[in-house]
Amino acid sequence: MSVEHGEGFIRVLPRDAHGFAVGLHEPGGNIVVFFDGWHEEFEHAEEALDCFAMGLSDGARLKVVSRGGFDCSWTLETRQGAEWARYSTTGLLFFPFWQRKMTRYLQNHVIRGP
Repeated sequence: MSVEHGEGFIRVLPRDAHGFAVGLHEPGGNIVVFFDGWHEEFEHAEEALDCFAMGLSDGARLKVVSRGGFDCSWTLETRQGAEWARYSTTGLLFFPFWQRKMTRYLQNHVIRGP
């Protein structure tokens, strides 16, 4: 695991190709948490830190949709018992929609759930 940081941001890089980068950025005002291409803005630091930690845990995973090898959609899913539930999706407006669709799942295991 590698960590990058600077003024107002921190990013934890994935351990392997099956994980995703988890970051937190405060551009002045609200706090943005991002997992690769997925992101969400928070007003309260506690909520942002909880989301940041969730991204490092095995209780969350990222569904990444690619078209023609180009990542275009990221869906955060959270574990609800034995099932995975969709939390939210971030997607690009312009992408090669005519290319073949491929889906992969990424998950970090820095923090283990019960």
